Order: sequence, then C-alpha cells, then structure tokens
Amino acid sequence: MKLKYAINKATIHQIKDHLIRVDEDFAIPLRTYVDINHYAKKLADRAICVEIFAEEKLVGLLAIYYNVEEKFIFGSNFSIDKEYRGKGLELFKVLLNTVSKSQNLNDMSVEMQQVSNQFIGALSEVAKAEEPIIKSIHTEVHHSNRRLILYYKRLGFKEVETSNESIYLIREI
Repeated sequence: MKLKYAINKATIHQIKDHLIRVDEDFAIPLRTYVDINHYAKKLADRAICVEIFAEEKLVGLLAIYYNVEEKFIFGSNFSIDKEYRGKGLELFKVLLNTVSKSQNLNDMSVEMQQVSNQFIGALSEVAKAEEPIIKSIHTEVHHSNRRLILYYKRLGFKEVETSNESIYLIREI
C-alpha cells in the first residue's frame, strides 16, 4: 500500500483516532497525561501537522509549533501506527535536514522534496515570512523512553533540562 504525505490535511477525527491507536505505544500511555479529544483538536487547530496516510487512514503524525519570537520549532508529537513504522523516521530526518539546511533537496526523493517544500510553506505562513528563521528545534520526551532519547541524541539534540517526568532536548541549527 502506497503511503501519502500531507501537511495539515487531517481532520480532528482522524487525528483523534490515530492518537487512540498509538496511545499504548508511548512510554507512558498518552491518555494518562492528556485528554486525547482536546489534544487532537489543539493539534488540528494550532500545530503544523505533517501527516502520513494509508488510503484515508492517518497512520503517522509529526506535530510541531513554531515560536515566532524565539525562532524555534517545538516537536509536540511524533507517532506512527505500529504496522507502518520504519517509514516515518525518514520523514523526520528529511524535515530535520530541511530546517537545518544540511541536505540538498536534490538528494531527496521527489515525494520528500514536495513534503519539505510544503512544510517550509506552512512554517512561512505561521512566521509571516517568506523564509522563516529557525535557530533551534526543541522537544520533550518522557524520561523512561531511553530509546527515543538516544535517537534524538544521535541526531544532535542535547539534554538541557530534566524533570521528574521528562527530558527537554534542543538541537541548535
């Protein structure tokens, strides 16, 4: 089955259904610390959502926010249905390389070039600038999710703050 990528096309219902399916895949189930209905609406209304679809089913989601004043993006959610894992990591790396300008678009597949261009277009809309300035990428990971923390560190993220429940990571651009 061919996967399709989109930016901000998923409905609140599709986002909610996806989050419910992947709920148990989080180190701590998502429903234990967010109201999934409210979170799905918040993502649909306010985040830049990079989506992976199999037919009409949302199977992957990368939701980010752009902080206009501080010039950073914050990764709020990165989730992929179990049966589609292995496809989403390419997407995350492509977008990371796009915002850090460390990869030539010509080195990407045509599909990833289109997603990258749409992503930059969505960021430009939020930033109200033709070429948004991004100084860093931020994310927060539950401290028990060592595998994801190590993945982010391999991508150049540094731990900057630790709380009882999570680790805040930043990658400077």
